[in-house]
Amino acid sequence: MKITIHNGILDLKPGMFARGEVILSVHKDVPVIPKDTIKTNDGKQYVYIVDNLHAAEREISSGPAMGGLIEIVKGLTPGEKVIYSGTVKKGDLLKIISEE
Repeated sequence: MKITIHNGILDLKPGMFARGEVILSVHKDVPVIPKDTIKTNDGKQYVYIVDNLHAAEREISSGPAMGGLIEIVKGLTPGEKVIYSGTVKKGDLLKIISEE
């Protein structure tokens, strides 16, 4: 990639460098969750969600990642509660202590 930067007031000096990102697209109303929330089994990705105060498995498909977060393109809708920490298995009764 090549860019042109106008340096009319000579703020940029030889040897300086910059780092940036190019945003190719913006997705709205798409769930984004921490990467380490995703489990893998037999090549399939899934997360645990809260379903009527019980843990349930939900198969997902992930998309682009940035930092520690990853976009979910299939399997979750915005606002669904994903279990982030703790050890749970399918069907466990849950007590919600934080909804952050």
